[in-house]
Amino acid sequence: TLEQFKGKWLLIDFMATWFAPCMEGLPKVLKSADRDQLNLLIVALKDNADTVRRMRQTYKIRSPIAAMGAMAQLPIDFGISTNLWSGQIPGFVLIRPDGEVALIAIGAIDADHIGTTIDGLMSNKSNEDLK
Repeated sequence: TLEQFKGKWLLIDFMATWFAPCMEGLPKVLKSADRDQLNLLIVALKDNADTVRRMRQTYKIRSPIAAMGAMAQLPIDFGISTNLWSGQIPGFVLIRPDGEVALIAIGAIDADHIGTTIDGLMSNKSNEDLK
């Protein structure tokens, strides 16, 4: 559950191994998340379990990976999909340590831009302008 990340920065990457833009950006996402203060949760949508296992091995992913249907509650909660599947991936959600959402970015987004944005949000000491 998301409770295990309470009090920590969390980046949720909604993705699919079968969608090229998600896989092309994955190395950059992993690099952005490779820091002590940022936790990563990968949510593989409508994906094959064996393919997800191969992705974990290929990219040496240590972060948790959750497999979900596109119409599961978590992607719906963050606007990644609806109960009618209008899914847009990749989708990134950055959650601050206080549990507030700092960023939702959906669609074909440059992973370098996401990394820079995350760095900026995390380095903002007061985070008051984000509330």
